[in-house]
Amino acid sequence: MATKKVNVSINPETMKALTEMRLRISRDLGFTPSYSQVIQMLLKINEVAEQTDKSVEMLTKGDVNE
Repeated sequence: MATKKVNVSINPETMKALTEMRLRISRDLGFTPSYSQVIQMLLKINEVAEQTDKSVEMLTKGDVNE
Protein backbone atom coordinates (compact mmCIF):
# COMPACT_ATOMS: atom_id res chain seq x y z
CA MET A 1 0.00 0.00 0.00
CA ALA A 2 1.36 3.42 -0.96
CA THR A 3 1.97 5.97 1.75
CA LYS A 4 -0.45 8.87 1.59
CA LYS A 5 1.21 12.26 1.38
CA VAL A 6 0.18 15.20 3.54
CA ASN A 7 0.45 18.89 2.74
CA VAL A 8 1.51 21.40 5.37
CA SER A 9 1.55 25.18 5.51
CA ILE A 10 4.52 27.03 6.95
CA ASN A 11 5.16 30.70 7.42
CA PRO A 12 7.48 32.57 5.02
CA GLU A 13 10.30 32.86 7.58
CA THR A 14 10.31 29.11 8.14
CA MET A 15 10.26 28.49 4.39
CA LYS A 16 13.25 30.80 3.96
CA ALA A 17 15.17 28.93 6.67
CA LEU A 18 14.22 25.56 5.15
CA THR A 19 15.34 26.71 1.70
CA GLU A 20 18.68 27.92 3.11
CA MET A 21 19.15 24.59 4.88
CA ARG A 22 18.30 22.77 1.64
CA LEU A 23 20.96 24.74 -0.25
CA ARG A 24 23.62 24.01 2.40
CA ILE A 25 22.75 20.31 2.35
CA SER A 26 22.82 20.23 -1.46
CA ARG A 27 26.38 21.60 -1.46
CA ASP A 28 27.45 18.79 0.90
CA LEU A 29 25.57 16.01 -0.90
CA GLY A 30 26.15 17.09 -4.49
CA PHE A 31 22.44 17.04 -5.32
CA THR A 32 19.40 19.00 -4.23
CA PRO A 33 17.17 17.02 -1.87
CA SER A 34 13.44 17.58 -1.80
CA TYR A 35 11.96 19.63 1.00
CA SER A 36 10.52 16.39 2.36
CA GLN A 37 13.99 14.84 2.45
CA VAL A 38 15.37 17.90 4.25
CA ILE A 39 12.64 17.66 6.88
CA GLN A 40 13.29 13.91 7.28
CA MET A 41 17.01 14.61 7.70
CA LEU A 42 16.35 17.25 10.36
CA LEU A 43 14.07 14.86 12.24
CA LYS A 44 16.74 12.15 12.12
CA ILE A 45 19.38 14.59 13.39
CA ASN A 46 17.05 15.52 16.26
CA GLU A 47 16.45 11.85 17.08
CA VAL A 48 20.19 11.16 17.21
CA ALA A 49 20.76 14.25 19.37
CA GLU A 50 18.08 13.09 21.83
CA GLN A 51 19.66 9.63 22.02
CA THR A 52 23.06 11.22 22.60
CA ASP A 53 21.65 13.41 25.36
CA LYS A 54 20.20 10.33 27.07
CA SER A 55 23.53 8.50 26.79
CA VAL A 56 25.44 11.45 28.23
CA GLU A 57 22.94 11.71 31.07
CA MET A 58 23.38 8.02 31.86
CA LEU A 59 27.16 8.38 31.81
CA THR A 60 27.17 11.38 34.11
CA LYS A 61 24.91 9.60 36.58
CA GLY A 62 27.10 6.50 36.54
CA ASP A 63 24.20 4.20 35.59
CA VAL A 64 25.79 2.66 32.48
CA ASN A 65 27.36 -0.52 33.85
CA GLU A 66 25.57 -0.88 37.13
